[in-house]
Amino acid sequence: MSKIATVKIDALHIGKSVNFECAQLSVKQDFSPNWASEEAYGKMDPIATYANTKRNAAFEFTILGKQPESAQALQSKIDLLIKMQYPKYNSSGGGQTLAAPPVFSISVLNNSIYSVFKGYFTSFSIQPGSTDGVPPLVVGNRFFERKYDISLGLQVLHSYIPGWIGDGDPGGSEGFVFEGTGADGSGGTEVVPNGG
Repeated sequence: MSKIATVKIDALHIGKSVNFECAQLSVKQDFSPNWASEEAYGKMDPIATYANTKRNAAFEFTILGKQPESAQALQSKIDLLIKMQYPKYNSSGGGQTLAAPPVFSISVLNNSIYSVFKGYFTSFSIQPGSTDGVPPLVVGNRFFERKYDISLGLQVLHSYIPGWIGDGDPGGSEGFVFEGTGADGSGGTEVVPNGG
């Protein structure tokens, strides 16, 4: 856990981003090798066929806005983060067609530890502080929350096949999970958002 941390979320499909300074931050990753198994007559062990290895990341953080100005700014950021969860459309001839799904890039702790995470959200939860006993601020006739607890689940996507090729690292990147140390300073996974 980190007492002072940063989270930057870039919505790649619309070119917008939002930054948070967090009171608490937790990052969890799950790597799930996926095997199919089939029983065969007379074999004590099943016949196993490897399919893939999935990578998921979970982010939990708490953000605070204790003063009226910071609480209002925080609410605007939360509002933008929610809007970013929806796809981009093109409008032509009176109709709308899907242009790009909501795909994201997440940077935590100013990339001092982890490489950039890229993919799509599988879960997104916001809990305002008022549901946890933290009274909101009253500015005129409006209420502004002073605390939010946010949980995000991300399916990490790759633009290359991560795996051991000869004597090289997976995908040729030394910064596959943690901040990259490659010759060009790059690291982490890459993804290109697709049009619908």
